[in-house]
Amino acid sequence: MDELAAVVDGSSSTNAAVRYPAWCWRNWKSFLGEHINALPGIRYVAVITLHKIYWYIKRK
Repeated sequence: MDELAAVVDGSSSTNAAVRYPAWCWRNWKSFLGEHINALPGIRYVAVITLHKIYWYIKRK
């Protein structure tokens, strides 16, 4: 992280690296599994991104 901060600090006279404390990551799958039940009839969730839409339009 020190090397990355040095690159940011040296990239411009107005840039300054900002450090944040270490994040406390959670295991969301097990956490939500305790509180939320699966909905019947839903097997998957489709995620459509702009990149996929552009690729599909470009193919036509």
